[in-house]
Amino acid sequence: MLALWIDLACVRAAEALEWLHSGRKSGFLRLAYRDHRKAVYLREGEVVFASSNQRIDRLGPCLARQGVLSLDELHAANRDVRPDERFGKTLVTRGYLEPRHLWDGIRGQLEEIVWSITAYRDGVLAFWEGEVSPDNLVRIDFDTRGLLARGAEWRRALDEWSEGIRASGVRIRAAEGDPATGVLESVEAHVLDSLAGEAGFEDVCRRTGLDPLTVARTLHLLEDARLVEIERPEEDPESTLRAHHVARAEETHRRLVAANQCIEAMMGSLGPLAGHPELASRARAAFEDIAARFPGAVGHVALSEDLLLPVDDLEKRLREADADLWSDVLDAVGALLEYLEFEVVNHPGLDDPETLLRAIRPFRELATR
Repeated sequence: MLALWIDLACVRAAEALEWLHSGRKSGFLRLAYRDHRKAVYLREGEVVFASSNQRIDRLGPCLARQGVLSLDELHAANRDVRPDERFGKTLVTRGYLEPRHLWDGIRGQLEEIVWSITAYRDGVLAFWEGEVSPDNLVRIDFDTRGLLARGAEWRRALDEWSEGIRASGVRIRAAEGDPATGVLESVEAHVLDSLAGEAGFEDVCRRTGLDPLTVARTLHLLEDARLVEIERPEEDPESTLRAHHVARAEETHRRLVAANQCIEAMMGSLGPLAGHPELASRARAAFEDIAARFPGAVGHVALSEDLLLPVDDLEKRLREADADLWSDVLDAVGALLEYLEFEVVNHPGLDDPETLLRAIRPFRELATR
């Protein structure tokens, strides 16, 4: 039953999702804007799945934005996938990702689809109420209120970054050398191809025919991959500083998430072994010692029951701190990972610690490099 129809020029998608969450509604919420079709599935007010027909929302580009896959790895995986095979399965069977990291990546993909829906300022939202059991979908239970709060931070960061590159005098150009467009998805290649000589943000939107939100997200990925260069005018230091803060916040988020992936892998291997409670107690004591060395960065920060870092709390502390605590937070995270690796290497019940450490090395490097 069609229960809700919203013009996004009048009501924001985040407000609609908040209302559906508060009312514990079950059903199917669909966005329609130009050729964009995105959907969110809810059960008793909680998001359980999301989908999109936009290539920028596909799993591969999302993993690249998360820093889990390089563009070269993404290209290789796209080349390897068979017509009858799911892309995620290819990533696992070809050794690009561990299954648990694929699960994290899919979860991040679904989160980003929901966040992107809340960023639209035009289009229509329609909600059909009723129990949803779509075919071939894996249910993932989200904390919808937390999901929307993180989405607000995602929009704020993207809006600030976009505002910086839309300013007059900002020039965007392809990086020097071979751009290796063969490693790109079609949207990224299309945007890169539009940078003949150099261009402003509005030039890119006009040349590609893409909406500003898609262009901003794509340019952000290309800049992270060092395939485009964005020159901000020296006479606009506030814009440059703002973009710097946004880029640093996003890098910090990626590093903290990667650190938690390392911790999950290590504790997942050690958890079934004897002495796990004592190990957890030692790890908490070690983190207390680390916090004493970096009181402003991680003082009074509590690890979760599974020894995971509270990413949201740490990011909030960084935003609100008077001093720049970025390097201290990362040093503290690195010290915690070093301690847990010590536990892995020296645990008598773990037969092959080196295999585990090799498996988490990409995330370890992302967390601390």
